[in-house]
Amino acid sequence: MKKVVAETKSKLQLKNMKRENTVPNSSKILRVHVCDLRLFDILENIIKKYEHKKKIVAHFRYRDDGFMAMKATETEIMQFFELANLEHKYLKFTYNIHLNEAVFLNTRDLKGQRFNQIEVLDFETFIKPIETFMYLHRSSAHPNATFTGFIKGEISRCVITGLIKQKQYDWKDSNLEFFGSKEERDVKKSASSCERAWKAAGLKPGIQIWRIVYYCLHFIKVTSWPEEDYGKFFDGNSYIVLNTYKKEDSDALLYDVHFWIGKYSTQDEYATAAYKTVELDTYLDDAPVQHREVQGHESKLFKTYFNAITYMHGGAESGFRRVKPEQYKPRLFHFHGDKRGVMVKEIPRMEKYIDDTDVYILDLGLHIYQYNGQGSNKDERVRALQYVNSLRAERSGKAVKTTVLDQVAGGTGVFFRHLDQTEGEDFESEEDMESTDVSEHELYRLSDAEGSLKFSLEKEGPVGLKDFDGNDVFIFDTKQELFVWVGNHTTHEERKNALIYAHNYLKETSHPLIPVSCLNEGAENKSFSMALTA
Repeated sequence: MKKVVAETKSKLQLKNMKRENTVPNSSKILRVHVCDLRLFDILENIIKKYEHKKKIVAHFRYRDDGFMAMKATETEIMQFFELANLEHKYLKFTYNIHLNEAVFLNTRDLKGQRFNQIEVLDFETFIKPIETFMYLHRSSAHPNATFTGFIKGEISRCVITGLIKQKQYDWKDSNLEFFGSKEERDVKKSASSCERAWKAAGLKPGIQIWRIVYYCLHFIKVTSWPEEDYGKFFDGNSYIVLNTYKKEDSDALLYDVHFWIGKYSTQDEYATAAYKTVELDTYLDDAPVQHREVQGHESKLFKTYFNAITYMHGGAESGFRRVKPEQYKPRLFHFHGDKRGVMVKEIPRMEKYIDDTDVYILDLGLHIYQYNGQGSNKDERVRALQYVNSLRAERSGKAVKTTVLDQVAGGTGVFFRHLDQTEGEDFESEEDMESTDVSEHELYRLSDAEGSLKFSLEKEGPVGLKDFDGNDVFIFDTKQELFVWVGNHTTHEERKNALIYAHNYLKETSHPLIPVSCLNEGAENKSFSMALTA
């Protein structure tokens, strides 16, 4: 039997409870205590009715937060919460199931060495990260002082995080434990139907992009990204990109859905992007192939969607169309590449970053300079000129002056005089993590055929489709891209843990930021097929 730690969370809606239980109106403090006692009675009744109550090792509750340790199977745990959600029509329990550790209030409870010896959990203090904040509805049973404290705390958090430089994307922060479970899918199917952003998603062939917007004092929202900005990504944001297409011999719509993580995207944003990608997949009846893309490490498929990819520094609110021209922040763009593709990236406005072999654009808002290094190639110059023309078209009819400067011809002093950004003003000095692993392809198998999940190396070197087995999950690492292949006859446990094992595997490699694609047997894409024969 599995030992599972379950963390439960319930939400009381005071207005409905008040109608049914005649909660006194004289004191909000009294209402809190009455609701607390009522919830205690409800939970006791649920446990009494639960047929596997002997498998509950321990349970604790504080207000609407609960912690439960169970020596039970996942099916038995699901039965408990199905029973709980039938107990009261105005009371809804939501929960997370953890195999090894769980957070309850200010403690992190986990299976340490003592658990393996005497089945006793260890615990340590836990402090919520300042990047995140959770809210209570005004109708919930809490005193007014609680909400006043929330406002003060959130303002303080915004001040603190505003003074802290954005950190680069840390793949170790990602939490994929919610992926794949039945309850998670059921919740997303219901939630996806309520997400307004998906109403027009995937109706016809083409590209659609949404940005994850974080409102400091409110919530995170999915918003449509303007078509004129397709291909431009701010490194402080996360995005969802949906490609809808048809095969030549069919009218059926097919999909690839990518979540793109900016270098300085917050944990709130990229976690929401990952979650919403799965939600969109569910909305489209699990038809899309899911992909993870990290800035600077995009897959070949992702790059084919755009004529060029441009990395803008900061967040979308700092764009030209959203500020007055006189307030526009100057930007320096670096163009580097060849006939196979030119990458455009915003860099610090500092002379030390100028290379004589590339092209640069200095965007001052109403005056744009193009600087052609003496060693730059034709593709870089043409792409830069196209970019200048697109910038002029975006300026909403404003008079924009452009100047093209060639290093060989001289007269470039005016360009360098504007490269006055101070060291470390906005950009991190840390370089992007590049994949230097050139070893052979590796194929791993995830299987529970022996009674428990086992992750093992299946093969090194050339991999063919015959090496995959529809009864299990396989993780195929080409060192440039990682594929999670899910067989049609996999078990629920294998399917649920596929992305978790892939994520944890990448964390221990020298190439944790490479693209990740999740494929079902029979729905393999071109990138996967090419990797098999590469």
